[in-house]
Amino acid sequence: MNSTDDNLYTSSELLHESGIHESGLAEAERRGLIERAGVADDTIALYDREALRRARHISALLQAGYAFDAIQRIVADVGFPWEKDRPSLRSRERVYLTVGELARRANLNVRTIKYWEERGIVTPQTRSEGGYRLYTLHYVLFCNLVRDLQNFGYNLDQIKEVSDLFRTFFQLHTDLGALPASDAGEQLETMQEKIGELFRRTAELKEGIERWEGLLNLKRSQVATMQKTVEKLLGDRDAPEDSDERDTDESEEGLAPITDDGARAPSSHA
Repeated sequence: MNSTDDNLYTSSELLHESGIHESGLAEAERRGLIERAGVADDTIALYDREALRRARHISALLQAGYAFDAIQRIVADVGFPWEKDRPSLRSRERVYLTVGELARRANLNVRTIKYWEERGIVTPQTRSEGGYRLYTLHYVLFCNLVRDLQNFGYNLDQIKEVSDLFRTFFQLHTDLGALPASDAGEQLETMQEKIGELFRRTAELKEGIERWEGLLNLKRSQVATMQKTVEKLLGDRDAPEDSDERDTDESEEGLAPITDDGARAPSSHA
């Protein structure tokens, strides 16, 4: 599943590529001269090629001796040199996740996601210039769906087929003319067939889950009854002997032995 964005840069990569200082970047952002393309893991700022071009231009003006007030007036009057129209603000930042954060949110390990990537099931939305894998938030749901399919008994080749259809769906959903009409119609028909197959599969699983829930509830009750019986047996075994038997034994210990003629010998206590 993939819809690759333009190359993105972390703040450290942008500083390295543009030559602007960290304080200069912060001031340019504060004044609205440079805007972030998004953020990864809620803390890592990301910038696109436009931000890189602006950072390079601002860095050159700063090195030429221009102060930020002057740079801001120039940009306000004529914009940046490559812009035909006045710059417009972004509607919103895009939120990205690194592979580690995606793994944490999806309750997976990083190796699993990288293996799915090797199999062509999950691919990064984009990468930073430094090679960081970056994913948008909907990849959390997608990873959960892949795991669901594994629990449904699908192998990775079958899951890749579903993943490919997801990619095509998002492509057509964004632009229905992205494929020739005949190809688009064929792909959409395949999607309908796969959706029907998944509906049948989930119905079978629901029936199986209901059977197992009934069986497990019954066996839990039966096992609990057996446990109580075993506990009672163990309690009876460990209980002290009956007091009447102990009294009889004690009274017999006080009698003298019987002689050969049937008479009881005098007690030693007499």
